[in-house]
Amino acid sequence: MIQRYAHNYGTSIFTLLQDVYALADLGQDFGAQLYQREVEYLMEHEFAYTAEDILWRRTKLGLRFPSSAIAALDAMIKKNAAS
Repeated sequence: MIQRYAHNYGTSIFTLLQDVYALADLGQDFGAQLYQREVEYLMEHEFAYTAEDILWRRTKLGLRFPSSAIAALDAMIKKNAAS
């Protein structure tokens, strides 16, 4: 997971993982190692506001993301976008 973060985010990994000391600090696990913290980072810093954008354009995790988890990801995105 750290290798994927380093590859995808480069030096921005420090922003993504700020104040993260344990796996639990990453928040909800949506599956395929996509955690709430990464979703929030993508929404705030890369203006990704749909599950499709996050799963296919930003992370490419759509290739192994469980289809059953898309609804939970969508709900989290909508909740955070409304805030």
